Amino acid sequence: MWMHNKTSFSTRKKATVLAAALGAGVASLTVATSPVSAGGSVCAWIGAAAPPKPAGVISLQQTCGVSGTYHMDIWGAGHKRTHTRDYHYNGGTKEHFFKWNIPSGAEVCGELWYHKPGGGYESRGLPCWTRP
Repeated sequence: MWMHNKTSFSTRKKATVLAAALGAGVASLTVATSPVSAGGSVCAWIGAAAPPKPAGVISLQQTCGVSGTYHMDIWGAGHKRTHTRDYHYNGGTKEHFFKWNIPSGAEVCGELWYHKPGGGYESRGLPCWTRP
């Protein structure tokens, strides 16, 4: 009798742990899902800007990171590397827009740069996006 209850408890415990793990996996999948034809890397995301922005506008976003000073670079599809002004990030989503009107099939990339307090920079994401 005791052995049966112990086995039953162990089986329930394993089932609970498995269900929790599966639930966490589903939550992670939901969080990590990006719009179609978009690119994400660490704390940076690049893709087509959502309406009401007109077609041809690229959105480069910061979605996480420690509080501090950052800037973003963007390049590709015949455009030279361009960087945003330095800005302070303190959570949430920081978004920059670029009206480049790139052709279908062209790729653009962006990079998020953290300004380290002691000097220098640290990359916090390098996503690329190919316009459909």
